[in-house]
Amino acid sequence: MEKKFVSFFNLLSVLVRKGISPKAVGKNSKGQTTKFFDVYCEKRIINFLRQNIKYKATVISEEIAEPFIINPASHTPMHYIIIDPVDGSDNYMNSVGFVCVGIAVFDSDYEPVLSFAGNYFTGDYFYADSKKAVINGKPVKGRIAGKPVRNSALLVMSNNTFKNGQALLKFADSFESIRSLGATVGEILQVLMGNYGVFVDVRGKLSLENFAPYFIAQKHGFLIITDPEGRPLKLKGLELVTGYDLVAAVDPGFHRKVIKGLKPVI
Repeated sequence: MEKKFVSFFNLLSVLVRKGISPKAVGKNSKGQTTKFFDVYCEKRIINFLRQNIKYKATVISEEIAEPFIINPASHTPMHYIIIDPVDGSDNYMNSVGFVCVGIAVFDSDYEPVLSFAGNYFTGDYFYADSKKAVINGKPVKGRIAGKPVRNSALLVMSNNTFKNGQALLKFADSFESIRSLGATVGEILQVLMGNYGVFVDVRGKLSLENFAPYFIAQKHGFLIITDPEGRPLKLKGLELVTGYDLVAAVDPGFHRKVIKGLKPVI
């Protein structure tokens, strides 16, 4: 399946980079404005999944009003496919080349079985199933022993998420660099690639499609995803309107350091 996903992703990326209309065409399930490029990419992704996924599955995506079932006649247990067709819509609207796609498949017990995440502009991608996980075609091996972790963070918070300004300054000063790139799917991919040490979003506004592809990375054992208290992040359901706080890192020690630093902040 990796080759099929990558080939499809490359084709869709070419179209995205050429430019797709940003015209508003309605509202999505969250009540946000849906742009034509959102719907266009979503339809292409769903058509690809119809052609290549053989088991019965409920499709849940940001732009469709109600979930629907593909392969309803299949005798397999129900699966669930979570899609974020365009993560970083604001970036796309402003010609910022950090725009991503995320696809995650869960089984009937909500266990991850297949994922794909990719950056339309850089071409970087993550693919994983029950047997393997790759980044840009190379097997993911987790953090290499002895290799230093980049003391950098992808950090997202708002004015009402921190309780102590001085603690926030101290926390921020503990990193060599802090960025926010505007697309969670791509930001966590950056962490997996080793370009940043941690991703933190404590606004309580993340929804499942933003990070669903990475549950399987946690299952494989090379990514840690928790809440800001350090507790394993659990699915609250498959609704895309449920707000999450999230801390994701590859290195356990660095993750613990970040969790400890966050406590007086939030």
